[in-house]
Amino acid sequence: MAIYPKKWLAATCLAITALIGLNTNLQLIHSEAFSSSPADGQNCVSPPANMVSWWPGDEDAIDLMGSNNGVTQNGVTFAPGMVRSAFQLDGVDDYVAVPDASSLQIANALTVDAWIKPSSLLQAYAPLVKKPGTGNNSGYALEFLFNNVTFWVYVNGTGWVNSPWVPVPVGEWSHVAGVYDGSVVSLYVNGNLIGSPTSAPGSIVVPNGELHIGHDPANTTRFYHGLIDEVELFNRALSASEIQAIYTANSAGKCAFGQKAVNTTTAFHGSPLTYTISLNNMGLVAPGNIMVTDTVPLSLTYSTDSLSATTGSYAYHHGVITWTGTVTASEFVTITFGAYVSQTVPIGASLVNSAVINREGTVITRTATVTISAPPIIGISPVSLLSAQKINLQLNQTLTVSNTGGANLSWTVTEHTGPSCTSPAELSWISVTPLSGILSPANQSPLQVTFDSTSLAAGTTSTGALCFTSNDPNSPQVTVPLTLQVLQFKLHLPLIIR
Repeated sequence: MAIYPKKWLAATCLAITALIGLNTNLQLIHSEAFSSSPADGQNCVSPPANMVSWWPGDEDAIDLMGSNNGVTQNGVTFAPGMVRSAFQLDGVDDYVAVPDASSLQIANALTVDAWIKPSSLLQAYAPLVKKPGTGNNSGYALEFLFNNVTFWVYVNGTGWVNSPWVPVPVGEWSHVAGVYDGSVVSLYVNGNLIGSPTSAPGSIVVPNGELHIGHDPANTTRFYHGLIDEVELFNRALSASEIQAIYTANSAGKCAFGQKAVNTTTAFHGSPLTYTISLNNMGLVAPGNIMVTDTVPLSLTYSTDSLSATTGSYAYHHGVITWTGTVTASEFVTITFGAYVSQTVPIGASLVNSAVINREGTVITRTATVTISAPPIIGISPVSLLSAQKINLQLNQTLTVSNTGGANLSWTVTEHTGPSCTSPAELSWISVTPLSGILSPANQSPLQVTFDSTSLAAGTTSTGALCFTSNDPNSPQVTVPLTLQVLQFKLHLPLIIR
């Protein structure tokens, strides 16, 4: 049973840290350096049940789950986080204070989890999340022992009991989760259970003090230095699979009540954009009156009649989109609209479009950002193809698709019997590979065009065209004329001299 008085731990922490390196059950867990935006194909994970509070750190200290809103103290700032933005704490006096509430006074089972990126670990007990009571003799705490993270609960009749601990790297994102189920105290780092859970039968002495993020309310000189994101509190012990799912979702995060997305993060002048605002109850948020307001920036041109929603009342008026309605248990509401990038937006600029979501007086803001780049420019070489060949032959020629623009070029090619892209499709005497591709700027790709005279008669000429369709706004379709001449054979008889 890992039950240690904190005075003893302070005196022997360095020795303990050295011993950890010899314990094969305790290891340094390195997280990947994830970006703040979800990677392609990633999806958010549904929030586990029994979530009490959720402080995502998205430019404020609002509790997305309940009413335990925090208050930033002494100049807390925000920086790119694991999921959107994160609390940035200076390790000197920054922290987030959450007032005491009955929902935070958990006694029997709980889970505290967060994404952390420490800048330094100089303090002996740098706190991540702590809720003590009077005299530091109750509550729970997720904190550091120098560079080792651990989870503490104050058990009735026993005192402070902590989980196994493990070092985490400075300057990298790690997911940490402390779990107490009424019997044992456990710690998970990056989805992995650390060591063997510590026996701690009983219940937590109910804490009646404030909950602090990045600060110890009972030991006021202790602060955490670094980023902390997606802080959550549950009134039950999450399972290993639930914790693993949160870690695996990484930068996609959990499906929040209100989210905003755009169909691309890079666009160019004239690009069509599709914005989606999601109101996702997930069975966790009580139904209520919801209002969404989205002011379309002047740098965007709203696509007429593009606004739609799966339910509720919505309207577009003088550059402002509004939606009102309710989101019931397990309901998923989407609001979509289209816009075009104005020609006046400079290359390299970032367009930020914000949706303000007001749920019964709790206001959150969700943004979607698009960076403006120079458009792709498609090039096809040669501009036409001619093949003169005998019957029953298959001859290959090469076309080259190039991109001399400033954004990725997406293209497809189709065959047509006539000279334009509107002519009937498919040619029996031609085949092309590949039929599509994506080219980054200053790159090119070869295509193999096969002329097949097997089914054609000698002495005939066939014509058609290849149609290249791309996201080049200035040349969305380019045609390449095709000609196949099947040569006529002549019978040469021997000359007979008499």
